[in-house]
Amino acid sequence: MLLKSIDGMFCQELKTVLKRTIDVWNEYHEGTKVFEDLAKEKEWAISRMMELLLLPIEHKDTRRVRRQIIKYNQVVIHLLDNPLVRRPIIGLKRRLRPNVIMRKITFGNRSALGALNQAVIMSIIQTGILNGIEPLNILLALSVKPLTSLTELPKIRSP
Repeated sequence: MLLKSIDGMFCQELKTVLKRTIDVWNEYHEGTKVFEDLAKEKEWAISRMMELLLLPIEHKDTRRVRRQIIKYNQVVIHLLDNPLVRRPIIGLKRRLRPNVIMRKITFGNRSALGALNQAVIMSIIQTGILNGIEPLNILLALSVKPLTSLTELPKIRSP
């Protein structure tokens, strides 16, 4: 039997911890788990991650992952603290997709400033859509003065 390296074991076990955490969170939102299950899972996940973080990691990329987990440890387990947190990743990817397609169709940006300008404009448009505000109203308002709040703008009209 071939033994796995410590780095391989670290990565596999980290994946197991994160997947199990997400599974319990999903089960809570499906109604098959209760809040106490989230608390128990958090205790287990923190305990297991502490064991993993103490392993003698050899590869530089695995050490980088370990440093990021240590730096952002509260974010990793946050969804078990607050069950009202929704999984934003899939929705964010879907909302970014039109911007990626536009960049590809137009063959990207010709300069770093062009890329920055496009990113800012797309961010403004997506923020408007997420807040139910007509993006054109945001852009027009920004052309006159800096905004301090999105509540100053009219909401998107229903079709």
